[in-house]
Order: sequence, then C-alpha cells, then structure tokens
Amino acid sequence: MNIVLIIATIIIIALGVIHNPRTSKVLSEQTKQPEITKTPAPTASTTPTPSPISTLEPQSPTLSPQPTIYLESNDFLKSFIYPNGQINSQSQNSISQETDDQPGTVQKWYEDRVNGKGFSKVSWNIKNHNSDSDYTLECVQNGKSAHVNIKRSSSNSKTSISIGY
Repeated sequence: MNIVLIIATIIIIALGVIHNPRTSKVLSEQTKQPEITKTPAPTASTTPTPSPISTLEPQSPTLSPQPTIYLESNDFLKSFIYPNGQINSQSQNSISQETDDQPGTVQKWYEDRVNGKGFSKVSWNIKNHNSDSDYTLECVQNGKSAHVNIKRSSSNSKTSISIGY
C-alpha cells in the first residue's frame, strides 16, 4: 500500500510540474539581466538635449560659451609692448606699462606699429591740455577692435601706456 501512495504522489507532482509552465517563466525572468542603454555625450558642435544618462558612464561637462578674444590675445599683446617701457601689470587681455619717453614719441611708435599690421580702421584721439597729454588709439582688424591709451600728466615724469582689447 505504501508503494501505491508513493507512486501516486510522484505522478501528481510530475503532472503538476508539466501542466504548470508559470514556474519556469518566473525563473527565466529572474535570471534575465537588465538592459543598459548608453547615451552619446554631447559634442562641442551640438546643443546638448536632456536625455537619460547611463549610471555606468560619467556625464560630460556642460560646455559654456568662451569669452571673445580679440586679435589673437597673446600675439597682439606681445607685439605691442613698448620697447622702452616697463611692464607694471599684465592680464589675459591687457598690459599696463610706464616709460620715461615723451607721449609723442610713444604715439609715433604705435602709429608705425599699427600701420605695419594692416588694420582697416585706425583713429587717434589726441588731447593736450597745459602739460597733460592723452593719446587714445582705437583700431579695427577683421571686425575686432583694440585700444592703446598713452597718458602723461604734468605732475608725473612717467608716461603710462595701457594696451587692451
């Protein structure tokens, strides 16, 4: 009698496994790997658009507008340093100098320098009042502008030169 019960139990279990396919589906879904999608990083020539970002790949930094640099900043500034002047301060887009030379001598040197560089528009604003001198050069090349300011006051023995763009 025990043998009959054991055989009946095995048949019932076998029939239950054969007729219940849900068990095998659940097992296959549990072993399925999640899909990971990668989003291409934005390039400098395209505007970034919001999109899902993979957690496995670091996000590229946001590109911000670059400041406008006129007249190839370093080349411009280096080529316009007055030879008899001493540099007081310098930044990415300006230089401040002093010299013992007269403002007219400095103005003539810059006039020759600007004419040799082929600027399309050059204008000088010259103010002389008593012993004070103020020369301002504005020049344009390829739609980009630059300025040189040459000053000397009667109370100062030095001529100051400011170059910028």
